[in-house]
Amino acid sequence: MSLKSIFSDFSKHLAKASKDAAAKGATEALTIFTFLRKKRNDVSRYVIAGCLGANLEINGNNSPPTDITATTPPDFDLVIFLKNQNPPFQQVLIEFADAFSKNLDVKIVNTSHSQYIGIVINGLKFHVFPAVDLTSNDGSSDEDQLTVTQRNRTFQTIISSQNLVPAGRMYSSSLAESAVKFMADQSDFTHAVINLAKLWLKQVHLDEDQHLHGSSYLMECLAVHVSSKTTKNDLMDAFTHFLALVTNLSKLRVVFPSSQIPDCFKHYKGPLVLDPVNPYNNLAIFRSESALQEEIVSCLQTAGMNTLWKWEAAKSKNIRVSSMEDISTLFRQKRTQGTIRQQTRRRFQGVPRNMSWLMWFLVIVLTPFVLIRSLCRVLGRRMDLTGALAVVLFASYIYFYH
Repeated sequence: MSLKSIFSDFSKHLAKASKDAAAKGATEALTIFTFLRKKRNDVSRYVIAGCLGANLEINGNNSPPTDITATTPPDFDLVIFLKNQNPPFQQVLIEFADAFSKNLDVKIVNTSHSQYIGIVINGLKFHVFPAVDLTSNDGSSDEDQLTVTQRNRTFQTIISSQNLVPAGRMYSSSLAESAVKFMADQSDFTHAVINLAKLWLKQVHLDEDQHLHGSSYLMECLAVHVSSKTTKNDLMDAFTHFLALVTNLSKLRVVFPSSQIPDCFKHYKGPLVLDPVNPYNNLAIFRSESALQEEIVSCLQTAGMNTLWKWEAAKSKNIRVSSMEDISTLFRQKRTQGTIRQQTRRRFQGVPRNMSWLMWFLVIVLTPFVLIRSLCRVLGRRMDLTGALAVVLFASYIYFYH
């Protein structure tokens, strides 16, 4: 069999979510919604967002003969719409946590995120997002009309704010229904590319402090973008193009045809991937901390380059691929410790910024200087200014370029 045929067979196994998992998730989502509605008068409706809302999650029950796609149960993004509430939702999340803590069937696993609370119920993990319900007074039961009304009024709210970028990010959960519809309306070919992109992301190892929400949706959007640029529905070509985009993530600028770059992003220098349903939300901004943002981008780019190298080697027959198991090995990523600079940042995470610079100096520059000077004394040699300068330059090179 040719590589293209094997890859095509492999992609067919990355099907939509199994009916059992989707049904169980929908049942638990309804349970959570009903529980919160009994506790609060402002809860109006809910939607399962993300890939499961669009029915695109990788299927672990019909997987290739490898464990690469049959790992853990999928995470569910559950958006709870609230009347008469506005972001930020810190107080709402505290109240959610208080309510869940009194339910013996629910285990709280994450309360540190500013946009959601993580819980586990009957073995399924949910990220519960509060959102503003801007349609609650319409009395309409038409889902499409509700989605349009919600989107239009959310845009009006964002545009009327004083700072569009934070507002666009804070109101992103309020556009969950539009995002689900956008993904569900894509072609079968695009869905196949999305599943491959999401499978690749699952193999990227990020540390706990690098955890980011929205990476899955970002990969889905990049997959939609490359699918629109691919001719003849060539799955291999689309996936190669996707990996090329990831390797250039730090300089990426992706704007969907349905959107225009708003003024707030026209002069933005960092990576830019505009949300196709919310042009005021840059999906390539993962964390507000610039150091962690840089680490995450670097980790994703490195993983993309590793997979792209293996993929190109397979196409040129430098790597033997004769089965779906061999295709799986092209997706796997080795866990790395990161660069010296990244390890130092993680070690001093939480230290005040003005003190962290001092600590980085002590570790990267002063420590090698003292060690080399001590070695020179043992050897009976004198360390002159040139040697000291060489140590500083070498340490600076290691820190800034590795």
